[in-house]
Amino acid sequence: MLNWLRRKAARDRLHVTAGYLVAAACLLWVFHDVDPRPMFEAAHRLDWRLVTLAIVVDLCAYFLQGLRWKLLLRPVGHISWPHAAQAIYAGLFTNAVLPMRAGEVMRAYVASRRLQAPVSAIFPSVVVERLFDGAWLAAAVGLTATALPLPHAFRMAGDVLGVLIVGAAVLFLYEVLREPPPPRPPHPHHPSLHAPHWLTRFREGFQLIGRRRATYLALGISLAVLVGQALAFWLVMRGYGFEFGFLKGAAVLVLVTLGTTIPTAPANIGTYQFACVVGLTLLGVDKTQASGFSLVVFVVLTIPLIAASAVAFAGSGASFASIKRS
Repeated sequence: MLNWLRRKAARDRLHVTAGYLVAAACLLWVFHDVDPRPMFEAAHRLDWRLVTLAIVVDLCAYFLQGLRWKLLLRPVGHISWPHAAQAIYAGLFTNAVLPMRAGEVMRAYVASRRLQAPVSAIFPSVVVERLFDGAWLAAAVGLTATALPLPHAFRMAGDVLGVLIVGAAVLFLYEVLREPPPPRPPHPHHPSLHAPHWLTRFREGFQLIGRRRATYLALGISLAVLVGQALAFWLVMRGYGFEFGFLKGAAVLVLVTLGTTIPTAPANIGTYQFACVVGLTLLGVDKTQASGFSLVVFVVLTIPLIAASAVAFAGSGASFASIKRS
């Protein structure tokens, strides 16, 4: 067991190091041979009314995600909308300061404390959330491909995402529609022998979620969350001076979301800027302008989010040490 833990820790360190190297390579590509003066001049000309509205819309989109998660957590127990949103913001703060998307574990931990339930009972709802997000993202990538000449790497990533989502959706529907096996009575001398395996509990969680009408309302809310994030991104584009319509702004955000799907550095720094510049250059934007905007939109939409999520994290009663012990 000790050797396995050591090997796992070594793999984790390797993944984190690789993530930082990818982020550094992306930033190097984004800002090399770029004159910083036009970037600063454009930043000084920001329309702060639109930028402020974008920040509000972006924060509200994550609060709306809290409503979605509240609906998906109903089979586990009742959690209020503000508490579900607080857990999501605590996870966002964790993602901003730690690599490899550790925030998913943090928010599950915060919700489990609110619901007085094991973390393993929370994770099926997180997986279903990601399934819904992936389904809408795959559809958005397909629409984007009809409007923009996507690079080969992005088309391949979209195809892989589509295949994975279809496979995950089939498995989810299978779990929802199948008849559960009859419960086995506990062993009289060794109760642990007939204790439900974690995978069994996971499958039961999928069934409980999938057989509720609220789950399909959560699917619709997932689209609203994506539209809200696209609206915030587009408002920053308009505030920066770009005259693109909402659909083109949403297409760039789709590429950014696709480009940051694989966990790398904290807050997706590096991959966020890379995908943003690629998307804007496909719309005919000069690379200097695109690089400047990629930095501005990242700061504008990330710093307020980190501030709000830090407050939520502090109020959740959780800590990195407590989740490590748990």
